[in-house]
Amino acid sequence: KKKKKKTPVTVTLVSFFVVGLLPQTKMWGKHVGLPLLRIVSVALFLLSATALLRTPSMVLDAGKSHSVDGVELVNLVTIDDEKFAEMNEVLKKVEPPKILVWLKQCAEKYGLNVVQFTSFGPSGMCIMDIMTKSRFNVPVVFVDTLHHFKETLDLVEESKKAFQREVVVMRPKNAHTCEEFESQYGKELWNTNPELYQYATKVEPTWRALKQLDVDVWITGRRRSQGGQRGVLPILERTGEGTIKVNPLAFWDWGEVWEYIHKCEVPYNHLLDQGYKSVGDVHSTAPVDSAASERDGRWKGKKQSECGMHTFTLSDLQSHALDVRNSNNDCEHGVSNGKGDKEEL
Repeated sequence: KKKKKKTPVTVTLVSFFVVGLLPQTKMWGKHVGLPLLRIVSVALFLLSATALLRTPSMVLDAGKSHSVDGVELVNLVTIDDEKFAEMNEVLKKVEPPKILVWLKQCAEKYGLNVVQFTSFGPSGMCIMDIMTKSRFNVPVVFVDTLHHFKETLDLVEESKKAFQREVVVMRPKNAHTCEEFESQYGKELWNTNPELYQYATKVEPTWRALKQLDVDVWITGRRRSQGGQRGVLPILERTGEGTIKVNPLAFWDWGEVWEYIHKCEVPYNHLLDQGYKSVGDVHSTAPVDSAASERDGRWKGKKQSECGMHTFTLSDLQSHALDVRNSNNDCEHGVSNGKGDKEEL
């Protein structure tokens, strides 16, 4: 490799020597070969100059193994807390597309297994578009609670075609329909036991996806401007289970998200044109007026702002798993959809 780096310089020096010195000697002074020599030497000089001009870009490419736009590449899983905090401070000043390019380089350098989790809301659609354009084509995980709006499910199918991305659909254990879910837990579990409902429809499928996909890093679309617990959201988060969350849009607001969607013609849920600002399950989502906060339409009238997917702990999993076993002794890992595809684990 060292010899290759020196080659352009060596060739250039030889060219200068041939162009500048040989034609001055008596040996070449009156020979017919002089014009031909000059043509050859000038051509050699131009080729070597081109090689020299390419050298900085080659050095820059090599530098990608150390940083992207001045942001150091690190192994997010193994760095200590001090370095983790330092990276968060640095990334505050970096735009989301560059954060994702940086993450792609980190993943490639350190062999990190990355996925994107999304409910196909506006933020998630922006991230999917940015990642596709950056050729950062990691699996997209969608947790299907079996209680989504038809418009949401339609957007999932539209996105598969538009972005040509692998979408892994995770559903509650042993259930592919609302009827199958109700046969295990009874009707309106979200009213009779809200915590168990969150566990069965969001937390357990998320945990199962992380384990079965062997995830190191998961990308989310959460933002500070969504309020509640998200108001102090950092770019990078460590979970108690050892995985890393990356929130590239943490510092974007509602307006910036929609500016990107309109500018780049990104698909979005058509319910957002009908007064909804955040779309979740049918039974817990309502339209709001234009002045309302983004997540005001979720769990309206209840003291709840999160589904549990981003707040669960290992102890939560263990305690709720016991509730599930007591509720249904035949609770196995996710079943095949019978179609032979890879939509569900």
